[in-house]
Amino acid sequence: MDAAGAAVKSTGLRIVVSRGRLDSPQEDRVRLLALTAIVVVLWGAGTLSAAPLGDADCNNRVDPTDSLTILQFIAAFTSSVPCPDAADVNLNGSIDPSDALLILQFSAGLLNSLPPIMATPTPTRLSPPPTPTSTPSPTLTAIEAEAFVRKWILNSERAALVREIGISSCTSAWLGTHWYVTCEGTAGGGCILCWSPFRISACFFEQTLLVVPAEDC
Repeated sequence: MDAAGAAVKSTGLRIVVSRGRLDSPQEDRVRLLALTAIVVVLWGAGTLSAAPLGDADCNNRVDPTDSLTILQFIAAFTSSVPCPDAADVNLNGSIDPSDALLILQFSAGLLNSLPPIMATPTPTRLSPPPTPTSTPSPTLTAIEAEAFVRKWILNSERAALVREIGISSCTSAWLGTHWYVTCEGTAGGGCILCWSPFRISACFFEQTLLVVPAEDC
């Protein structure tokens, strides 16, 4: 109390009664009764708190004895808790062992406040899934794919129409689902002038080992 006036403090509330000169002691008593009525109403409405959260034994401090008070009540060693509202530390509407644990953690400095402030978890940024490739890697090499096409050319109906056929080179490319192979050479027989160059392209599906003409794939 200072020279300016007397104050009653509560959570978020300050009531100041002026100490100005009164006309009579009766008026002083009236004002005091009015102030008392205000405090009683606010106390009943929960505006004024009897004890800080965690102060289960109502001694105006939070320490391990409050945890003991709660545990004794839970174990039915005592019939009541001096400050039941303050004993509900986790604010779940009941007094349970978790309240006693929170008080112990707070007393040990493991918690900064009661109830504990739960940090909002930072969402984990998941890396986007790898884009599925539309062209799976082949299991055979280009040389092996060309070998299948060379064999197909030599055994084809076109080769049966000539006496001899020679393949000079082949080029290949993997198109995602099959090989595209182009072979060049000469075919003929009987005389030098009967030889003619050729260029044949085919598709080779390595999963089925199937070779078809390029115009059919």
